Amino acid sequence: EGVSLAGAAEFAGYSPTYFSRHFQKLMGISFRSYTEEIRMRTAKKMLLAGYPVSEVAQTLQYDGISSFSRAFKRKFGEAPGSYLEKQQSEMSTNEQ
Repeated sequence: EGVSLAGAAEFAGYSPTYFSRHFQKLMGISFRSYTEEIRMRTAKKMLLAGYPVSEVAQTLQYDGISSFSRAFKRKFGEAPGSYLEKQQSEMSTNEQ
């Protein structure tokens, strides 16, 4: 289940505004950027484990494949399919 700022703040017992500011101060990154980073790391692992792009997008609660693909490309500079092809190619090369 996705983690929201409001949910995390409520769990910690703070207002969303206070939690957000405190999180940024402690972590050096906004809560939103942090959760997006975790989602993208998870996306890479899922793709390499063989999950289809559509399932990765759904599992990570993107609005759709195109929304997920845009976020992935923004983060890593390439589409999920291109990333996967490149990784599989490198793995094949390393096995030879």
